Amino acid sequence: MCDTKEINDKNNKKKNGVMPFFYWGDLVWLKYLIENQDIIKFSLLQTYRKQRNFNRTYLLGGNGIVVLTIPVSYEGMFPKISEIKICYKENWQKNHLKKIYYAYKNSAYFEYYWNSIEEIYKQQPEFLWEFNYLVIHWLKKHFQIQKVECTNEWLPLANFSYRLEETPDIAFPQYYQLFSQQFISNLSTLDLLMNLGVESEQYLKNISLNYNDIKIFRKK
Repeated sequence: MCDTKEINDKNNKKKNGVMPFFYWGDLVWLKYLIENQDIIKFSLLQTYRKQRNFNRTYLLGGNGIVVLTIPVSYEGMFPKISEIKICYKENWQKNHLKKIYYAYKNSAYFEYYWNSIEEIYKQQPEFLWEFNYLVIHWLKKHFQIQKVECTNEWLPLANFSYRLEETPDIAFPQYYQLFSQQFISNLSTLDLLMNLGVESEQYLKNISLNYNDIKIFRKK
């Protein structure tokens, strides 16, 4: 007779791979980062994809979902993340901070996080990966993330390159959202932190995630 536990363990076996440089990544991305920090890296060789979370994130405001997008420039059809430059012709930092402020100023943990978030947006790095790395290190301080490693080597990319409407079929426990008439799952890590604060990590642990089921790794 087959051992069910052994089969499940095999299906959930961790594989070495690369995390994408996401801008305030979603909850599946964050959960995977926390649980697999010992075997994943952030590679500068990963391919940038338009209309994905490399330069955008999703908040929840008074009028529904708010999309924050960092303006970027690059050359060629398949640029590496290391080649994506941030455009500063418009004051997108001020615009993003304003939208974050109005979305979460009345949330339970806004005052706890706001000042340090403002500090991130005072920076003006040349490349997108550098700004996202600032965000990732900020998350490292607020979650049990001991290891964040950047590399120039190529490894299989963890497949988080879906749009919000393409979120994998995962049962997300509901939490209180300030403006939500109906719970909206897998938004930005900012939405989770502003509403749950120190309880955010326990919430992530309660998400049941089978890495094989959502096809975390693309085929080489």
